[in-house]
Amino acid sequence: MITALNDNNELQFREIINKDILGVRIETAYKCYYNVETNIEFYLVDDIAALMVRQNTAYLSGNVLNIEELAAFYSFKGITIVEGGECPDGFSAQEVVIMENEDSNVNEEEFFCDIDKEPDLWQLSLEDFMEIPSCEWYPEACLRRLRCGAKIYAVKCDKKYVATAGAYNLNKDTAVISVVATKEEYRKKGYAAALVKTLTQDLMPRKIYLICKKDMILFYKYINYKITGDFCVFYKDEQGC
Repeated sequence: MITALNDNNELQFREIINKDILGVRIETAYKCYYNVETNIEFYLVDDIAALMVRQNTAYLSGNVLNIEELAAFYSFKGITIVEGGECPDGFSAQEVVIMENEDSNVNEEEFFCDIDKEPDLWQLSLEDFMEIPSCEWYPEACLRRLRCGAKIYAVKCDKKYVATAGAYNLNKDTAVISVVATKEEYRKKGYAAALVKTLTQDLMPRKIYLICKKDMILFYKYINYKITGDFCVFYKDEQGC
């Protein structure tokens, strides 16, 4: 049974979302957006899993009993990307890995750049980094930094921001680093490594995770992250799983 989040099941929902990395991501959004008019929706599934729906993407924390009902719900909602759970019919899987920090020691002298820990978010347009429209990213980044304590760092060169990394999802025990990006013409200068290592140190003593594609494993191992697990992101296509 899939039930919209309400006052009667909110406590149960909150107990579920602190159990895994996807739960932390749902928890941050819940703190920022629950009971706020937005396009983000929250559900309790089978009383044992938490589900967040945002536009065409679903995030599932926990296991569900009725996979068929959940697949029908995805279809009804027009979901094309699913993170967490089992592969729904009509979707294909892309494996990603979960990595955790091993060492927070940072020698700032090794970095040849100045890291801005309070960047002007209006100037930090991600359209030039990851093709994320500023009209979508900017208000959410502001809200997460204001209400949820998100940490967003950046490097500025030539009077413009050229690299960024952030912990957009965090609580008192856990943080998830994401949106690590450098403009193409400024890559291979160590900016991303400097950002992630500095951000990692500032997030301690939390457990710090990141989710990455397999082609980025060596980069994160270089800056003292280790693989601790994996899961799949499911994309809707004509081939299915």
